[in-house]
Amino acid sequence: MKTKITLIATILILAFATSALAQSWTVELRPAYQITTADFNDSELDNGIGFDGRVAYRVMPHLDIFTGWSWSNFASDDYDFEETGYDFGTRFIHPIPGMKFSYLLEAAATFKHVEVESGDEIVADSDHSLGYQFGAGLVFPLTSNLAIIPSLRYNALNSEVKFDMSDVKIEGDLNYLSIGANLAWKF
Repeated sequence: MKTKITLIATILILAFATSALAQSWTVELRPAYQITTADFNDSELDNGIGFDGRVAYRVMPHLDIFTGWSWSNFASDDYDFEETGYDFGTRFIHPIPGMKFSYLLEAAATFKHVEVESGDEIVADSDHSLGYQFGAGLVFPLTSNLAIIPSLRYNALNSEVKFDMSDVKIEGDLNYLSIGANLAWKF
């Protein structure tokens, strides 16, 4: 009896895994230029650069869920601010009638932290905090499995940074527009 249950469970797992792989998965990589929209406490941040990677799954026509990891770097007069973390969200992709491309709208919750660096040394760090992200873009198919997605995203994170050598804490908002282009592989 135990062997039959194990066999049935194995068949069900393989059937589910095979059907899940047959669905629409997408892997994306995105370099970006970040335009700050607020100072972090008293630090005036310069515009920065960023990179993210995502995995998305099509749950129904035109609707994906996704998760990903991102990195952004912003310089100021004295320090570099580095933000890293995760995003979890959903996006709506719909063809534009009469066109060969689609539009995209997305919303995500983020779970990120901020490091303050002086040279190669981390002088302050924050715990991970919840934030949010909204975006819009266009999906241009290059082949049946490859697309380029230029997009604009707004990111907002409120974080409290604690300096290592003291009990000094500063709270600030890291808000910025992200202009980039995803390279997306569908399988």
